[in-house]
Amino acid sequence: GRDLGFAVGPVRSISAQYRNQNKTKVSGLDLDVRARWGLGDWGRLSTGLELNYQLEYRDWDSYANTYSENYVGGRGTPRTRAVGKLNWNRGDWSLGSRINYRAGQKLAWGTLDSSNTLEGCADRGVEASACRIASNTTVDLWLQYSGLKNLVLSANLFNVFDRADPVQMRAGSYLPLAGRVAKISAEYHF
Repeated sequence: GRDLGFAVGPVRSISAQYRNQNKTKVSGLDLDVRARWGLGDWGRLSTGLELNYQLEYRDWDSYANTYSENYVGGRGTPRTRAVGKLNWNRGDWSLGSRINYRAGQKLAWGTLDSSNTLEGCADRGVEASACRIASNTTVDLWLQYSGLKNLVLSANLFNVFDRADPVQMRAGSYLPLAGRVAKISAEYHF
């Protein structure tokens, strides 16, 4: 190519074709295992495990004309996420639980996030042990009754053990406000 030169003054327009500026390269392993057992008069028991193991997450850097570093394990991109499920159904009643897991992560999202690396944390007076986001596991419960014509009643209790989100010792991070949440609903079909 050649260098572009502009006359003094504002640019009035640029004639360019549309093109996809962004792309992402992602790889990992997904596992989804489910099982059901008939319990006779006691109903039916179902279990499941959904697991995602992230190997690679790279954004396209249009300035360098290449993919970025691998962000897996950095803030916002945990290597492992998993959900375990256990459900019991008997007649019009259903009862279930979910266990949600998210792996720990580095506090920095990438090499350009220098204030949240180990050195950046030390410069800010944050201990090395606090310069990462801890793993997090929560448990949810639900109950459902469908014995009324066209009506389903449900109750959910999210984060049963009231676990707070892991603290993120970085400027601009949100407060760990996740707590126990109850939800009651009625669904009518007509």
